[in-house]
Amino acid sequence: MTAPLPSETAIEDAARIADLTKHRFRKVATRESDWTILYQDPNDGRYWELTYPQSELHGGGPPLLSLLKADKAMQLYAIADQNTYYPLTDEEQKRKNLGGMSVNERLVETKQMDAFERAEKHKDKEQMRKILASIYVDEPSIQKILNRRNSLWRIVCSLFCQRR
Repeated sequence: MTAPLPSETAIEDAARIADLTKHRFRKVATRESDWTILYQDPNDGRYWELTYPQSELHGGGPPLLSLLKADKAMQLYAIADQNTYYPLTDEEQKRKNLGGMSVNERLVETKQMDAFERAEKHKDKEQMRKILASIYVDEPSIQKILNRRNSLWRIVCSLFCQRR
């Protein structure tokens, strides 16, 4: 994801706009029945307005992301004051930092690999579930991991564990 350059005042690339508005910017406000949206870049505080200037085209036409000065954003969107800044919450920052990583990478990054392996060794599915949820693994993926781990464990035990 390419961050907006300090000199940029408009972005027309639809894929880049989608990436920025989904993964980097925070939605601050809307107007005109949600067709115009104000975003803020939490890294530098600048405001960006998403519009569809060719609204006569099907689907509103291509998007345009334009830099807005804080006073203009205040005027158009009734923002409390020009110093309003919407930084990422700790939770949003953690999720952003782990985005795009595999489950194993997330476990290593958050220093939970040992705890996860201990829970796995003791077949503690609840603890495994808690650890996976804490690193933002979605529920369907957690189910697959727990079921796969259980199957792998049975296979390994059938081959190597002593039977009494």
